[in-house]
Amino acid sequence: MSFSFPATSPPASPPKSRIGFELESVVPPGSAVRAITSLLRVLLRVTITDGRVFLGTFAGTDQPMNILLLNTEEYQMSFPSSGSTLSESELELLASEKEARSDGRYVGQILIPWRMVVKVEAHNA
Repeated sequence: MSFSFPATSPPASPPKSRIGFELESVVPPGSAVRAITSLLRVLLRVTITDGRVFLGTFAGTDQPMNILLLNTEEYQMSFPSSGSTLSESELELLASEKEARSDGRYVGQILIPWRMVVKVEAHNA
């Protein structure tokens, strides 16, 4: 399962939670909470804006929807320069190969700010 949210500016009068606003158009009311609850204790791979990838167990969120991970490892991804003409699939392949080769750094418990999240993937056991 993969969730990817484009970086957009918030609406003029933001709702109480950004995720609630974005998911209302995609998911029926009430099922967003069930979807997030179903991810508890699931291994998540969270990619953030600076290219780092965090692999850890989902423990929950706070009011502004920051993501709390436990037993987390951090992987630093390095991509070609922005002037490169690689396709998106080639970049994904490069990223997966880089992650397979690189050593992660154990960071333990981490709270990832929602505004930095590029992609969240749930890994099924």
